[in-house]
Amino acid sequence: MMNNKTFFVNKIFSLICLMILVMILSNVGVLSFLFLSFKNKAKDGPKVSRVIEVWNVDSFDAGNYSKTTFLEKAASKLFVANTGLCIVVKNITKEACVYNFSTGLYPDMISYSHDLKDDIKSLLQPMSLSADIVSIDKSVYMQGNDILAASWCAGAYFIFGNKTYLEKVSMTGDLLSNISNCSIDKKTKNKSIKIYSAVYGINGIEDYAKLTTQVSESSNVVKKQSGYDAYTYFTSGASTLLFGTQRDLVRIIARQDYASNYMIEFESSYNNLYQYISILTEDLDRQLDCNDYIKYLLSDGMQSMMDKFGMFSPTGCMSYENLQWINYQKLFNKISNVEAF
Repeated sequence: MMNNKTFFVNKIFSLICLMILVMILSNVGVLSFLFLSFKNKAKDGPKVSRVIEVWNVDSFDAGNYSKTTFLEKAASKLFVANTGLCIVVKNITKEACVYNFSTGLYPDMISYSHDLKDDIKSLLQPMSLSADIVSIDKSVYMQGNDILAASWCAGAYFIFGNKTYLEKVSMTGDLLSNISNCSIDKKTKNKSIKIYSAVYGINGIEDYAKLTTQVSESSNVVKKQSGYDAYTYFTSGASTLLFGTQRDLVRIIARQDYASNYMIEFESSYNNLYQYISILTEDLDRQLDCNDYIKYLLSDGMQSMMDKFGMFSPTGCMSYENLQWINYQKLFNKISNVEAF
């Protein structure tokens, strides 16, 4: 026969089980409500009616975040503003892209840099862009009257200098002309350390470095395997100068000590850091959707976000919130030597 103690324990256990059951059912109700609310909200928005694929092939670093992310932002905005046109962005390496081409696999559109141009020229389809873009964007690629490639974002080259070290260097002219002449001996308590004149990363700027013999052949210039390795080498105090890009600019100006410790020089004599977009599909209906996306990508609404992206607008847009970025965009617009497509 069950004693009072056992009866009491069973009662408590049953009560606990009942409370747990109520909590579970309550949570299920809440989750169901949230799901139904989301589902009903989704019903009110645009429905996917067409899907277009774009591959993004990265050859140089972006500024604050990836190019794929920016392309996805444009796709998302266009989807809401437009007709349910869904742009699917896929990030892919150059090697994978070339291999896919060799097997007959192609996207509708492709975002890429100049190092892929020889693999892609014969595949490009004409774009229906305004003739104004030709007069603004120095990197546009045309055959006859057909626009086959237009850059949608761009980087730029910079040289950064350690102000403390530069005070100990005797130089005339700008930083670029003294790229290999700024090494110094740093005295410590027990020894003298050589501070190299400059450092650069081969990822993204090697082509420019090849143009300046004093950079590529000087024993005073250090070459690193990546832009980030070069940046950390410079900011650790191991070199007087850093030969870098807009990615380094974003890193440098994010530092609290940058204004007092670093000099920044925009290199307006040359640029090849352009990210193009082109149409590959031969389907005429899909080409219309591709053109809608490209026009949106090049619109002032998207180009005015380049300051937050940490890149520059090939269309010359300067409708930025960041005043510092407006000044750099002005310098970008004056670049004299553009290695176009």
